[in-house]
Amino acid sequence: MKNIIIPTNYRKDTIPLIFLGGPVRNAPDWRNYAAEFIRKIDVDKKIYIGFPTPTKKGEDEFNFEGINLKDQKNNPIEYIKPELRDYVITGAEDKFPNYRSWKEYHEETAARAGVLLFWIPEEHKKEDTYREYGINTADEIEYWTNEIRRQPIQHQKIRISVGIEGTFKLWNEEDYDRIFRKTNIKIEKTLEDTLIDAINKCRIYNK
Repeated sequence: MKNIIIPTNYRKDTIPLIFLGGPVRNAPDWRNYAAEFIRKIDVDKKIYIGFPTPTKKGEDEFNFEGINLKDQKNNPIEYIKPELRDYVITGAEDKFPNYRSWKEYHEETAARAGVLLFWIPEEHKKEDTYREYGINTADEIEYWTNEIRRQPIQHQKIRISVGIEGTFKLWNEEDYDRIFRKTNIKIEKTLEDTLIDAINKCRIYNK
């Protein structure tokens, strides 16, 4: 089954969806491994995978909200390893005017009809150091944990999974307490555990 969604492709009813959120710039390539892992564990292939890619090589996808991907030199399929390209969903590329609208739509879908996964690996390389590593991901996690706290516990339907490799220097102990209090989110320490947590939450949704 084709179940990997890349910018700016669209297909109706791609749920449950796991969206692979996290840093792009200065981060290692972990999304290809994650997609393979999900497909291996999800033997019935009922889970769709949102696979964000940079809009330009070496750049952070969040910096180009107004740029149409058709104007970029790099096709998002280039970031998918060859073994996975047969599973990429194609079609309806004109539904979203730009990358950010594609990303926000699929993040929202995953959070409410699947799992919005955030994995923060240790910084892989030092480039474009004018911005802190993972700062956009940190802001997004805080946004979604705030959304969870706005809902009564018995009615919480937003599902996110969070994993952090090593130490994330943007947060101290007070930040962790402030961001994750009253969310029942366990911060995983490995990518595999983060993926398993997301898959299990998707299975609960799918019942």
